[in-house]
Amino acid sequence: MVELRPLAPDELGLVERWLTAPHVARRFLAGSSLTAEVEDIRKAVNGEDDVHVLLVLHEGAPVGWCQWYRCDVDREW
Repeated sequence: MVELRPLAPDELGLVERWLTAPHVARRFLAGSSLTAEVEDIRKAVNGEDDVHVLLVLHEGAPVGWCQWYRCDVDREW
């Protein structure tokens, strides 16, 4: 079963590790940096941003993350 739940601050290390994988880095770090992306996710997890970050679990094991936001919050998005 696949489950989604809010990403906890102490799970940011998982996302950082995933972001360094070559197949992920090509997509998520193009035009950015690991530091910048992790900081954006940290801000969201701590409620400093309007983005909601979710941990994706399969059979109870973390396998990825996703995020959502209301498009009408920031017209730049």
